[in-house]
Order: sequence, then C-alpha cells, then structure tokens
Amino acid sequence: MKTPDDLLLPMLPADFGSKGVSVSIDCVDEILTVPLQADQWALIRGGGWFERNGPRWHCDEASFRTTWVFSSGSLTVSYGNDGGIAFEGDLGSTTIVEKGKRRLSN
Repeated sequence: MKTPDDLLLPMLPADFGSKGVSVSIDCVDEILTVPLQADQWALIRGGGWFERNGPRWHCDEASFRTTWVFSSGSLTVSYGNDGGIAFEGDLGSTTIVEKGKRRLSN
C-alpha cells in the first residue's frame, strides 16, 4: 500500500507548511483554494484523514458548496447534495502554496 511518503510528500522540505498552506485545484474554468492551518497540514502530511468545507464552486450557472477530504496523500473534493466529485487525485495533482514563502505546483 502506498503511503503519503511514497508520493508527493518526501519531495517537500521538512519544515514546509510550518505556518500553514493553501491547496488549490483546477475545476473547469475556476481555481478553488482552501487554506489549512499548520496543525491541519501536519495531520494531512502525516497521512491522516481531514475534512473541511471549501469555497463555493460556480459551474453551469449554478453554485455548489464543496467539501474537501484529505486522506493518505489523496484529496477528494465533492460538491452539492448529490455526491458529485469536482476533483479526485493525489496531492501531487494540486497546487500547494506555503503561507508566506514557497509554492509547490505539479
């Protein structure tokens, strides 16, 4: 079984995200971003499970609430009440920006 350390996370400096990060995904014609506090990022980086509400996604003249679920180095962003998936993939498919300094983009 792959762990987060097998994927993106070993490429990051040990102190990356010590002040928090923002994680962004590309959804059709819109970039969605959620900020994460340092303790939340530490949990995610360690392979833990973390869920939070994200920004609204505007698609096809509708607006949907998003839910971001981080687990074992992957991210699933769902929207609406019907279980639609806006994004599903590993963290290496996202853009991660460290608060105040570095950016990691794949």
